[in-house]
Amino acid sequence: MLARRPEARYRFEVDCLVKVQREILNDTLPRLAGGGLLVYSTCSVWPEENQLQIREFLSRNPGLELIEEISTLPSFDETGPEKYHDGGYVAVVRK
Repeated sequence: MLARRPEARYRFEVDCLVKVQREILNDTLPRLAGGGLLVYSTCSVWPEENQLQIREFLSRNPGLELIEEISTLPSFDETGPEKYHDGGYVAVVRK
C-alpha cells in the first residue's frame, strides 16, 4: 500500500496498529477449535506487525504451533501493472 500511497505512512503509528492486532489475536484465540487453523495476514512489511507480533503471540500461548509463515516485499516490476504487488505477511498457526 505504501508504494502506491506514500502519504499513508504518516497517517498511522505502527505501535497503535500492533496493539489493535494483538487484541484481535487475543480475542480470536478462544473461538478457535482444537486443531483449528488461525490465519494472520497483514498488508505490512514491518516486523513489529508481522514476525514479532506472531512470535510474541506464540510465546504467550505455548499450545500453539506455527505451521507456515510467508513474507513478501513490494514488487516494482515496471513491465506491466499485472506484475506489481504490495508487500505483506501471512502466518498460519494451529491450536
